[in-house]
Amino acid sequence: MDASQVRDGSTGFNRRQNAERVTAIYRESYAAAYASLYVEPWRRKHELNLHNLAQILDALPVAQPSWLDLACGQAWHFARFGGRARMYGLDLSPAQLARARLSPHFSNPARVADGPAIILAASV
Repeated sequence: MDASQVRDGSTGFNRRQNAERVTAIYRESYAAAYASLYVEPWRRKHELNLHNLAQILDALPVAQPSWLDLACGQAWHFARFGGRARMYGLDLSPAQLARARLSPHFSNPARVADGPAIILAASV
């Protein structure tokens, strides 16, 4: 049985169809508008997040801790902390991940992965 045949008992849809429906929301048009939707309007929230993340990283006893960002999007937080951690990101949006991979802010390459592919592979 391949991943496309695995049934999700709660919805009756197979997992591949569900993943395709979810990722359809987060195509390139969404990725292109991401900063105007979430970063620019909530500047103060992001400043506070950066402050809190810096405090956490500074308090860790390990110089290069591992950092897993679920729903990393364009890896906005990773871009501000290049070289401070071994960074791993997961996201459902191939368009967001493509932008994360192209970010000029990384001094340490982050590893980003396609969330549905990992979920599907793990469920088979």
